[in-house]
Amino acid sequence: MKFIFFGSLFEEQMICGMYDEKNEISDPCMIVAKCIHTGKEILLYDEAKYGYNPMFCDEINLEDIKKRPLSKLEIPNSKIEIDFAYSIDFDEEKEDFEFNEDDFTETINGEKISFEEVKRNGFDYIKITAIDELDTKRVICELELA
Repeated sequence: MKFIFFGSLFEEQMICGMYDEKNEISDPCMIVAKCIHTGKEILLYDEAKYGYNPMFCDEINLEDIKKRPLSKLEIPNSKIEIDFAYSIDFDEEKEDFEFNEDDFTETINGEKISFEEVKRNGFDYIKITAIDELDTKRVICELELA
């Protein structure tokens, strides 16, 4: 897999979003893996939609993020390893959120999502590691999201 992304590079290969002078996210990162054989693209992470902060804390203009140009990450062809961490027990804290009778809630950016989506996508940590043919591991994204 090759990687294409939108965001800032930290230490030449770590991808993160862009922040304004108030240290608020202004342009969330997006990371896509692209198969070198078929050209098929797989969304690995979109900081505008996935994780606790993008879902419930960081207001983002959804129209603005439609225009994020992707750049090639200059690393060798690699396999992908993704780690998530969840420190929020949504089953225990469900009453802290407003779910309708169909078990849907609204994110801070106005998207309607199910309770199951909240539990699956409300992670508070993500790490994406690229592992090349020589077994060299490169962490290309590591973010705390809550």
